[in-house]
Amino acid sequence: MNLLSRFGETYTLYKVTTAPDGFGGFTTTETAQGTITAAITRAVTIKVNVAASEQSQDTLTVTTHKDVTLHKGDVLQAENGKRYIVTTDADANHTPQGAGLDMRQCEAEG
Repeated sequence: MNLLSRFGETYTLYKVTTAPDGFGGFTTTETAQGTITAAITRAVTIKVNVAASEQSQDTLTVTTHKDVTLHKGDVLQAENGKRYIVTTDADANHTPQGAGLDMRQCEAEG
């Protein structure tokens, strides 16, 4: 039994895009991409502890299956409506191809 099967929850993944609105500003559109399984936990590092004293947002670690790649700006919405904004890309933070672990991680705020 792995982390995601024990602690993972279902989240709706939204891709966020911006486009000029024709008046000098931008419009933001969120498009649902489907659901994913992820485990979201509070990040605990010295860097995070120092940053936590300077900000009100929690820094979180998002763990997904290796085949799910989240990008900075993506939004995850829990079934209870709570939303998390991905703050780092998950491109490089995954287990090696031959490893038995099926994980990819990034950071988020929520």
